[in-house]
Amino acid sequence: MTTLALGDPDDDKLCNGFVTSADKDGTTHARAAQPIRMLSLNRRMYTWDSVNEAYPRQHEVFSFKKYIGQKSHLCSLSRIQRAFLGYFPIFGVLRNYKWRGDLLSDVIAGVCVAFLHIPQGLALGLLASLPPVYGLYNSFFPTVFYVIFGTSRHTSFGTNALISLLIAGVIDNQMKSRGATAIGTTTTTIGLMSKNSSVTIPYNVNDGRSDSPNDVMDDDLLAFKVGVASSVGLLCGLYLTVSGLLKFGFVTRYFSTAFLGGFTTATAVHIIVSQLSKLLNIKIQIHSGFGKVVKMVIDVFQNIGAANTVDLTISVISVAFLLFVTILINERLKDRMRIPVPIQFILVTVATTVSHFADLRGRFGIATVGNVLTGLPRPSIPNVGAYPGIASETVVVALLTFIMSMSMAKLTAKIHNDELDNNQELTAYGLTNLLSSFFSCFTSCNAPPRAMILSGVGARSTIHAFISAILILIVLLVASPLFNALPVSVLAAMICVAIKNLLLQVTQLPFLWRTSKTDFIVWVLTFLISVFGDLDIGIIAGIFISFFSVIVKHQLISGTKGAISRTEDLIHQDGNRSGVETSEEFVIFHFPCQLYFANADSFKKDLFSKTLNPTRVKAKVDTNDSKVKANYLEDFSEMNSMKVSQKLLLKYIILDCSAMTYVDIDGANTLKTVSGLYQKAGICLILANCSDDVLDRIEKVDYFEKISRDTLFYDVYDALEFVLRKINMKVDV
Repeated sequence: MTTLALGDPDDDKLCNGFVTSADKDGTTHARAAQPIRMLSLNRRMYTWDSVNEAYPRQHEVFSFKKYIGQKSHLCSLSRIQRAFLGYFPIFGVLRNYKWRGDLLSDVIAGVCVAFLHIPQGLALGLLASLPPVYGLYNSFFPTVFYVIFGTSRHTSFGTNALISLLIAGVIDNQMKSRGATAIGTTTTTIGLMSKNSSVTIPYNVNDGRSDSPNDVMDDDLLAFKVGVASSVGLLCGLYLTVSGLLKFGFVTRYFSTAFLGGFTTATAVHIIVSQLSKLLNIKIQIHSGFGKVVKMVIDVFQNIGAANTVDLTISVISVAFLLFVTILINERLKDRMRIPVPIQFILVTVATTVSHFADLRGRFGIATVGNVLTGLPRPSIPNVGAYPGIASETVVVALLTFIMSMSMAKLTAKIHNDELDNNQELTAYGLTNLLSSFFSCFTSCNAPPRAMILSGVGARSTIHAFISAILILIVLLVASPLFNALPVSVLAAMICVAIKNLLLQVTQLPFLWRTSKTDFIVWVLTFLISVFGDLDIGIIAGIFISFFSVIVKHQLISGTKGAISRTEDLIHQDGNRSGVETSEEFVIFHFPCQLYFANADSFKKDLFSKTLNPTRVKAKVDTNDSKVKANYLEDFSEMNSMKVSQKLLLKYIILDCSAMTYVDIDGANTLKTVSGLYQKAGICLILANCSDDVLDRIEKVDYFEKISRDTLFYDVYDALEFVLRKINMKVDV
């Protein structure tokens, strides 16, 4: 019978139903007494063997016929139909849709997101090293396809700044492998026609300083870039679709918040640096690989004298206007406004109008979007085999697409208490990119600004995406030429402001430093490597650092010596408390970690240092009094004689294995070795609170070959009861 009392009787005094306490000045205060809750346990003391005897496991005899009977319903027609329709959630949405109650909210949400889709599509198409209209394609087709396969009502698939930057990096790498020599906002020289010929063509936009009649990218270069981008989209789609079908949605658990924070912040730096040439309307060289950002910044400063003053002025005004409305209105007043101000759409409209009627390109030579194609692209299958090395580069893009999309979907699902099918979402991301790639689209992804707008305005279902798609389609079919005069600097300013929240993640560093030095180091190292190296290097290094930090942390974990309460039956894992006591004859040792190859040696050293090192002790049995005595083999001249005498009295070590959720072969062999050494020294090592997996592992290494199974207890309290009985009965091991 065990009785536990919750509460400290020494802190307050109970008087007539009230608890009285006194301040330092002697003033007495009274408050209503809280009843002391008593916990009583009434059971036998159990070893693991006695538990198995009292409560034997029920082993059901396997019957193949019964197994087939149980699984036969999985092959029923209705089951197959449900499984098939599960990959097309749109049917369930339409079947259960409340047209009167939900349609208005979805229309409002779709219109709001469309106002963000259109300017972001133009800007991020440019960021992806493609003409802006391809950003609109990437806003339309993924939006339509995600409605069919997706389950999150707050997910807005389309362009994403980080993914666009990675696509631009893949395109630049492929261009360099084909002979590209220079890149900027004006011209590019690239060997595409043959090994001995090259063409000089306008790059993406018009800078107003060329008399060339060509207002669009050269057909060969455009076809090359679109081919690379759509091939990346196709491969991403294949990777994600296969991963979803194989139920690999769990992989996001292996990416720490610190790693993602450092990497995405570094990505924001890459994005801003990539837009400097467009903000200033200057030419820079192609750079890729290690030190890319540093080289681009050096190029910008070397060519800053050629910057267009009007472009710079437009950039400054655009950034200031966007920050003012975004921070002081949309963010500060978001609780009072159901619909945020569509500042990006307003800015694009105003800037295009002013640029057109003031003829800013003709008079001041600013860079404009130029000819924006009307209509939809013809479907085609990307020729992935034409671009060597693209498959490996796409792995990083696919990983980040999944991580960012799923993290935002989980965030909004948590806010609105929605259920999210991780594997179906992963499949939806894959099929959306796979099908979109047939329409000249690069990799699409969920975007935080659009997702938070959907969450804020109260989207009721994925139907809102149809509304957004209709508005984007109208722009593609009718209104595309209206954006010809749009200044490129406005789009670059929009890109820079859109990723401000990624940059502001640096404000998390003080919090990380206070809460976890390990996470702080992972964040900083991932950021520095990604910025001063490159993004592909950063993601590999960041993942390695994250895993390595876990291993190091496990190696540095230290066990604690437990203690027993003086007033009740309570064991504290940390003995450095008041109101507890320890014994010279036994020690309770708690190790708060899995035991495996990386920390097995550290565990052994920690246990020896905090209890007794059995390798320094030789046990001798005196047959006259049947007591175990220990003779130290080393010189103890530097040790306190009292400590030595205390260690000589040690007979039992109770190892609390409750935190050892996993033990590998190295860990099991370490336990076997340690127990054997203690046994030779006349000390009994008792294991308590072991899980079934841990027991199975230590039995496989023949732990009980020379060690009694009576040293294995069901719980720490059982082990303690056994030890106390032995000590009180003066029975030796």
